[in-house]
Amino acid sequence: MRRDRQLLAVVALAVLGCLLLLAGVGAALAALLQARMGDRQWREFSILLEPHLPLLIFIVPVLAVGVGWLVLAAYQTWVQGPARLLERAQGLIASEHGGRLEHGHAQLERQIAAAINTLVQQRSDLQGDVQARVRDASRAIEQERERLAALMSELAQSVVVCNLDGLVLLYNSRARLQFRAMSQAPSLAGGAELLGLGRSIYRVLDRQLIAHALQGVVRRIERGAEHPVSTFMTATRSGQLLRVQLAPVRETDPGQDLPALAGFVLVLENMTRELEQQLEDERLLRRLGQGLLASKTRLQLVTALLQQVGLPDRVREPIARTLDEESRAIAHQLDALAARDGRGAFSHWPLEPVLASDLLRIACQRIEASSALRCKLIESGAQKTSGDRSRSDSHAGPDDASQPVLGAPRKPESEVWLNADSFSLLQVFESLALQLHADLGVEQLVIELSADLEQIGFALCWPSAKLHEPDIVESWAEQPIVIAGQPQPFTIREIIERHRGECFCKIDPATGSARFLMLLPRAQPLEALDSAMFVKTGSRPEFYDFDLFRPAHPDQRVLDDCELDTLSFTVFDTETTGLDPSSGDEIIQIGAVRVLNGRLLHAEAFEQLIDPGRPIPMASIPIHGIEQHMVEGKPRIQEVLPAFHAYVEGTVLVAHNAAFDLRFLERKQEEVGLRFDHPVLDTLLLSAVVHPNQSSHKLESIAERFGIPVIGRHTALGDAILTAEVLLRLIPLLREQGIRTLAQAREAARTTYYARLRY
Repeated sequence: MRRDRQLLAVVALAVLGCLLLLAGVGAALAALLQARMGDRQWREFSILLEPHLPLLIFIVPVLAVGVGWLVLAAYQTWVQGPARLLERAQGLIASEHGGRLEHGHAQLERQIAAAINTLVQQRSDLQGDVQARVRDASRAIEQERERLAALMSELAQSVVVCNLDGLVLLYNSRARLQFRAMSQAPSLAGGAELLGLGRSIYRVLDRQLIAHALQGVVRRIERGAEHPVSTFMTATRSGQLLRVQLAPVRETDPGQDLPALAGFVLVLENMTRELEQQLEDERLLRRLGQGLLASKTRLQLVTALLQQVGLPDRVREPIARTLDEESRAIAHQLDALAARDGRGAFSHWPLEPVLASDLLRIACQRIEASSALRCKLIESGAQKTSGDRSRSDSHAGPDDASQPVLGAPRKPESEVWLNADSFSLLQVFESLALQLHADLGVEQLVIELSADLEQIGFALCWPSAKLHEPDIVESWAEQPIVIAGQPQPFTIREIIERHRGECFCKIDPATGSARFLMLLPRAQPLEALDSAMFVKTGSRPEFYDFDLFRPAHPDQRVLDDCELDTLSFTVFDTETTGLDPSSGDEIIQIGAVRVLNGRLLHAEAFEQLIDPGRPIPMASIPIHGIEQHMVEGKPRIQEVLPAFHAYVEGTVLVAHNAAFDLRFLERKQEEVGLRFDHPVLDTLLLSAVVHPNQSSHKLESIAERFGIPVIGRHTALGDAILTAEVLLRLIPLLREQGIRTLAQAREAARTTYYARLRY
């Protein structure tokens, strides 16, 4: 349309110019004749000319139109022809598959097209030669990469590599299957929306948990650990229990003594079924123990009754001896069950060595950051505040009057270690502190640390004169932990029992203060971890993108200011029962694919057939090839849209003629309770921006200009992939026109005629 308006403007200007020119020539000629003739001759000439004046008036516009036509032909040949040739040449440059230019009618245009075709062919030959040489030179590296990829694909564990922002750089097939199982829509073809390159791992794992594990890794690196690894267990939103091992990805800087962290590796193992089975075994063992205890009680009762019966000693003594032996055997079995039960259902929960002083220092910092409480830390009699780094690193002196929780204070030069899931213990401290402040009005909290040879004691102390407070705090221990208003999976007592410890609350008569005590087993000191859990990076090409290690990945809150090259796109297409959503036409298929860092991620595609709840018109079947029996029993749009919404989260939506597809999505937003308010780009509009002189901006025409093979056309996923290929060719051409950011691309698209289309 823009080209047609330009042509009309050129023709109008040409006709108007011709009319003005003829009028000017006629006026000048008349003035000249009048000046050369006398008045009498001029009147006679006017009388002779007057009968022919209508013919002259008719000839003038005919001549003007003829001149306009000649100007139009010249404009199309010498202006628009080279412009179209230039745009097609730009398309060939952006194409990876080569192609040939179709020339126009002008001799010069044909010669230019032939020269460009020769250059394109020479470039293709050179590229093929270079690629062949590169393949020969990198064959050994490629073989090594394939070995690593095969190893990654065969690992029984799920492996995910992230940068420090939590964006996924690499994952293996096992991780993809595991995350698909945890998806809210595992039955859908797009059920892997939780995991993807450039996606945030914090969609699945708690950000604070990862940050805490990274802090532990950094502390181990500072202590000189050769293979610093942090292990923890966590529950996902879908109720899955994961054992996670975190190892750092380090980069060496010659100017630094210690290597800097570039990211981290997560090795995940789903423990849900194993722990459920273990819990069932524990319940069975408890029932068995209760039965044995009842049997022991009955044996003791029989033994007591036997003493009352007047039986001869030779009869009574063997019976009593047998009963006593059976009772002892049952008691031995009960002791074994008690020891087994002491390990509990958390024996698979990873506990790692932690410095008790480090744990309490972080606990004080978190308590003061999340509440108005002031927190003091006492280690073996030395009192200090969490904010004083120098004093917290020093040890207590012998003159302090405060007494530790346990009777034997540790030596100042020693370090107290415990095996702990430090994150859950920090949640215990924080949850108790918040409840003390909110429910009992406690303003100042003292945390005491003391240890003997076997146990470590933690005590949360606060001034109190109310005898009922210990009962209140004891009841808190039986309730799920609440952090930031969110209940956590376990209670305080369960976490303490997980650490093979015990907890109780009491009032200290000597000071009149209340204290909550936790007694945990002491661990052997550990200076360095030798667990070799650092996973070398390598996987199938569809599953990694190490460019994301760059810290300049765009913040999703300022997408408009981000350059197109840095954005993550979701390119999608829909197939429908018809073309009019307002008349009841419905979506019958959604297909989508993601584009990240200039790469089309085929492995992260979304494709799903949808039951429209109405018959598919026969007239539309030849277009998309989807028949009624193919959608029967498939999910309805109310099930598919939430999964698709999760798939496109944090990305820019791209479609060809996006107004059509978005209209269908928008009509379902209120019904499913979701909004598709993502930024949108339309390849139809962008093509009109880049190639304004082309007569067609259909998807096939654009693909032909770029030399993109058209495969799977008029299927949702096939069209989405083709649109993504077009987008990758358009971005460099937009950059050449100075259109670099998302805001600039959207503004340029709004100026095109096609932006006026509405559905």
